[in-house]
Amino acid sequence: MARTAAPSDDPDPDTDTADNRARPCRSCGVAHNTPQLEDEIEVIAAELDDEWEPLMAPVIDPVRKLVAEVGSLEELRQRLPEALGDMDAGALIEDLAIATAKARGLGDIGQ
Repeated sequence: MARTAAPSDDPDPDTDTADNRARPCRSCGVAHNTPQLEDEIEVIAAELDDEWEPLMAPVIDPVRKLVAEVGSLEELRQRLPEALGDMDAGALIEDLAIATAKARGLGDIGQ
């Protein structure tokens, strides 16, 4: 006769729950021990929204200056590559990279 294994006393890792899992508050129903992703992402978006003009100025100002100097659209087209060397997107790139990393981190812990 074939022998069958006795049920294990070890909890099934797929159904067992950890003590640090999201638990809704008994009073309000919100899981306070997890980040509120929508709120955090809204904060990131608001920060970028508040800072976009000063971040874009070093990128756009060289083009604005060139537009003021030229006499025609054709001249602007010809001289536009000159503006590229004067553009500084460093601060914009840095802020976008930071915001992207924050959002990615929030997405990773929210899975």
